[in-house]
Amino acid sequence: MSTSNQVKIGGVDIPIATTKRVVNETTTAFYKKTDRDNLDTNKLNELFMKAVASQQKKYDFIDLKINDPDMLKDTYNLEMAIETTRINNSRFDMHDVFMIVEPDNDPTKFKVHDLYKNHATLTEAQVAKSNEWYLTMTEDPNNKWFQQNMSLTYEYLINNVEDSLQSKVKETYLKYPVEQKGGPLFFKIMIDILQNNSSEAAKYLISTVKDIKISNYDGENVEQVVSLIRGATSRLENLLDDKGKTAIPEDFVDDLIDILQTTSVSEFNELFSHYSRSTKLTNFISGTKVQKPSISNILKFAEEQYRILYSSGKWTGVQTKLGETAFTANTGRAKYKCFNCGGEHRLEDCPVKRNDERIKANRKLFYDNKTKKSKSKGKWARPTKEEQKNRSRRVIDGKDHYYHYKDRRWKPVDVAVSEKANVVQAKDKDQSSSETNPLDEANRNKKLEETFSSLKGLLSQFE
Repeated sequence: MSTSNQVKIGGVDIPIATTKRVVNETTTAFYKKTDRDNLDTNKLNELFMKAVASQQKKYDFIDLKINDPDMLKDTYNLEMAIETTRINNSRFDMHDVFMIVEPDNDPTKFKVHDLYKNHATLTEAQVAKSNEWYLTMTEDPNNKWFQQNMSLTYEYLINNVEDSLQSKVKETYLKYPVEQKGGPLFFKIMIDILQNNSSEAAKYLISTVKDIKISNYDGENVEQVVSLIRGATSRLENLLDDKGKTAIPEDFVDDLIDILQTTSVSEFNELFSHYSRSTKLTNFISGTKVQKPSISNILKFAEEQYRILYSSGKWTGVQTKLGETAFTANTGRAKYKCFNCGGEHRLEDCPVKRNDERIKANRKLFYDNKTKKSKSKGKWARPTKEEQKNRSRRVIDGKDHYYHYKDRRWKPVDVAVSEKANVVQAKDKDQSSSETNPLDEANRNKKLEETFSSLKGLLSQFE
């Protein structure tokens, strides 16, 4: 490559190329595969041990049901785990076999897909066939490197996947012939187990994003919301709708603009409100649609404006302490509880040394308790269907009670209300009733005071 001029940087003359270099994952690899042949056996084994070592938070089962309220958080965490795997594989130049090929007799018609990005649309069979092509249809020295990388990426996943998930993946993986095995196939089977890639899952994920309210976050942290949205859009880009098109709706940008107006900070909201109004006005006047900004640019702009307002002390949303996150905004108020130490913070913020077994046990206990919620037995159980027909009434400890659905508890029937109802009924039957006797009124007031005192005693038991 010829050079025509140079620039001095840090006192050193740096020649400037006349043509731009092509940069890809291989050129930025820290340990290039082409250098492996120059290593003796001990050095090579040492390199391979580094390449396959446990280098990230282990993949584990997650509760990614279609209607899971934590879908946004789990989707983001899984997308970040996949990206970490890609980065680590690239550092040791063993990512090439994750480029899934669709062979053709004409080499110019080969199709290539990135498994890290397109794992949702590629099939298990396509990945297996790609592995077979790399291992059986290529010549040395590439074939030798492909064989190494198939084994290295497999071992990497084994060391970075929890044992229970490994076992589940191997139920399918071990059925394949040896020429189709390797890291890419193990990865594809694992991701399919962890994610529901149906059109229904895509619809629910879109709906969950649209329901985000930034004011539901402690401090109204825009960066946290943006991270979740990025994780969701990354997954949606790899999902297809019922018509075989990308699952991201055409009006998704408009939805994001609306979401970014749900803070309690008017200056921030107005930025996106102004954009929405001006776009509608321009469309009306010109008769043509203004080209919308990309999702990436909108999210980047939102983060920048949030940082500006925050650093200048204008972000009043930081005073908001709701004890609730957008993950649980539609399922009632809830505080964080760390699966690792039991503290009131997120698992990823836990200062205590990570104990995977304890986390797994606490997570299982949490979801088990969720399924058992509201299924208490005995006299305080929720109203039966027959009781619901009778205004949710029940006799408890010899006294009439009614079920208060908002407070989700049984409460004694107010005697005063019952007596008032009886008086009204008596008046309906006898239109010529006389005025209330003062003595009866005094007795009634005394009884009401006794009832009120008794009611306070009962209610104190539930405080």
